[in-house]
Amino acid sequence: MHFLERKRFIFPTVLVLLIGVPLLFLAIFFARFLSSSHLSFSEVWQKLNLARKETRLLPADRINFLILGLDQRNDQLEHTLLTDAIIFASFDLKKSKAQMISLPRDLWISPLKTKINALYYYGQQSIVGDGLNYVSGEISLVLGQPLHYTLILDYNDLGYLVDAVGGIDVFLEESFSDKKYPNPAYIEATSSGEPQYKTVTFNAGLNHLNGERTLEFVRSRSSANLEEGTDLARSSRQVDVFRAFLVKLKSRQVLLSPRKLGSLYRFWREKIKTNLTDEDLLAILLKVFPIRKIEISQVGIPITLESTGAILAHPPIKKYGQWVFAPQAGNWSELQKFVQDSLR
Repeated sequence: MHFLERKRFIFPTVLVLLIGVPLLFLAIFFARFLSSSHLSFSEVWQKLNLARKETRLLPADRINFLILGLDQRNDQLEHTLLTDAIIFASFDLKKSKAQMISLPRDLWISPLKTKINALYYYGQQSIVGDGLNYVSGEISLVLGQPLHYTLILDYNDLGYLVDAVGGIDVFLEESFSDKKYPNPAYIEATSSGEPQYKTVTFNAGLNHLNGERTLEFVRSRSSANLEEGTDLARSSRQVDVFRAFLVKLKSRQVLLSPRKLGSLYRFWREKIKTNLTDEDLLAILLKVFPIRKIEISQVGIPITLESTGAILAHPPIKKYGQWVFAPQAGNWSELQKFVQDSLR
C-alpha cells in the first residue's frame, strides 16, 4: 500500500478509536448505573432536564443543610425516637467551602420545655405528623439561619451506607475504649447468655471503619478517657464521620464505580427522609461539579460543663429538672451571632 493511501486509512481508524472507545466506556458505565439504580434512561433524562432549570432557582451564594441522625430503637435496652446527631452544614458556593456545626443533643429548648433531640419525635406525634418540617423550623429559629434542605438518616441504616462506599477513614488524636457499648447479640436474644454490654476500642491515628465499626464510633459515649467519654465528644465524632463520608464520595473509588453510584442512589431514595428532591440534588451537583476542590471544616460552639463561661453552659439540674445545656445569655442571640460570624 502506498504511503499516502496508508496514511488516509490509519487516520480515520485512529479517529474512530479515539471517539468510539470513550463512548463505549460511557455507554457501559451508564448501562450499569441504570441497572444498579433501577432507573430508566428516560427517567434520568427527565431529571437532568428539570435539574438544569432548578439550578437557576438555587441560592446564589450559600446552601444550608440540616443533617439529623435518628436513633430509633425499640429493644431490650432502649425505646427511643431521638435525633442524637444534629449537624448544621453550610456550603458557600462562591468560596468552595463547607462548614459544619454540631449542636449538642441535650440543648434545652425553653419555649417547648424539651431537649433539641426530641423535636422530631414531637413533630411526628403532632396532628400534622411532620417531624421533618417541625424540627427544621425550630432549629432554624435557634440558629438564626435559613435551612434550605433537611436530611434524616436512621442510625440502623448507617452501616449499609458506609459499606456501600467501601468504608471510610477517620483520624483520632487519642485512643479510647467504651466498656458499656450495648451488645447487639444480647439485644437480639437476651436469653443467649451474651453479656449486656461489650467493649469497643478505637486507636489513635488513622482508622479505616466499615459499617459496623462506624456505627460503634458514632454511638459510643462511655469511656475512661474524659475527652472522649462525653456526648460532646460523640457529637464531634459524628461530624468526623460525615466529613469522611463526603471525602469518600468524591474519591475515584466511588465516582468511577457505576454500581456503587447506583446503590447509593437507591439508598438515597429508599432510606433518606428529606425535602431534597432528585432534581434539587442534581441541580446542586451541576453547580458544584466545576469546583475541583471543596474545603470542609468543622466549627465548634463554645460550650462549658460549668454554669457560666461560654455561649452554651450547663445550668444546675434543678433549674430544668434534668441535665441540659442552655444559652448563657438566656436567648439565642449569642449563638446566632457566633454562627453568622463563623460563616463569613
